[in-house]
Amino acid sequence: MVVRLLAALIGAIWSNAKSRQRLYVVEINGYQYLGYRDKSPPKIYKMVFSDVGGVWESPKSLSLTQNWSKQLEKINPRIRNRPEEFRILLKAIEGEEDPNPPTIKLTQFLQDCYLTESQHILACDHAAYETQIVRNAGKYVDNLNRMNYSLFLITGAPRRAAQTFFEKANYIAPRKRVFGTELTFSNHRLKNIHTMVKGNKPKAINEIFINHLGNKNGAVITNDPAKDSYMKKAMIKSVLDPFIIVEKLKELPPGVSISCPEVRDNIDLLTQYHQKWELGYLKLLLRSNEVDHQIQEKKEELDTLYRKLISSDQSVFEDLKRTFISTVQQFVLLEDIFYPGELSGIRENISFFNSASYSEAKQEVGNITEKLRRFVPPSEFFN
Repeated sequence: MVVRLLAALIGAIWSNAKSRQRLYVVEINGYQYLGYRDKSPPKIYKMVFSDVGGVWESPKSLSLTQNWSKQLEKINPRIRNRPEEFRILLKAIEGEEDPNPPTIKLTQFLQDCYLTESQHILACDHAAYETQIVRNAGKYVDNLNRMNYSLFLITGAPRRAAQTFFEKANYIAPRKRVFGTELTFSNHRLKNIHTMVKGNKPKAINEIFINHLGNKNGAVITNDPAKDSYMKKAMIKSVLDPFIIVEKLKELPPGVSISCPEVRDNIDLLTQYHQKWELGYLKLLLRSNEVDHQIQEKKEELDTLYRKLISSDQSVFEDLKRTFISTVQQFVLLEDIFYPGELSGIRENISFFNSASYSEAKQEVGNITEKLRRFVPPSEFFN
């Protein structure tokens, strides 16, 4: 392993003096990554928390939970006679805001069906081997390791099924880093169920932070940011916590979000996003105060122009259009890779604004300004 220090220690830009650390950039086997050095460096400082369903399961495969429940219906005659009730309860746990009532009902249902520990184990093992893993999963995990990331998997599927699923895929993740729904048995009979959904996910992440990390930062990979917003609640609001979404969305969630639907069929494509994000983060840390000042000036200019455009007649409006377009373009250029120009559709808005009629353009200037206002520059996440 070749480790090369690429840059001298750089003072990280933190607004909170208590969090002040030293940044360094290291290259390992050709991969660059960021690190921090202080008096007590954490054991692990780069983490990825990932959902399993819709991320690691192949899009051509049934999910772990679906294969687990399907097998239980085969091997337990009482469940087989009440399949719809079983499926409705499973869906309710994932879908309802409070998963506790349906969890209690599911526990009672499985107890009534005399679910045994051996049946559960058999169904978990069957699900692990029947569920297909997404393409290039092993290669992606190897690249995460090279970049010094630690991967933790958090799923609503039965934990044993998820652990075996990743073990059979060339030990992509050790069992201790896979968190899922636990079914507890006493004398081989079901005692209770502890689901890994909703509010229990941040509890698991907090446990990981306590055991492994000296701060509360980590990337989250999901196919459903609304469902997994609970995972983000365990972390501080920081540019260090990107939300990586493997589906195409009409609108990205607030914060540092990365949409990459193409990785759904080839998860190793995520490697380039990790590298680009780290490069962008380094650029942010090294951005000069002069550029930050220029960005703030442009935002103030845009606010002033917006007020003038909205209150102006057609003649003044036409005179100000070119200045407004130029100022928006300058703002986006100054923000460089940090403003999501392509995904925000700001260029399309500008094009329409430039060619639209007076009434349409006046309405569009509000749409453009709203998109710029909703954008939170990454530097503000250090507050």
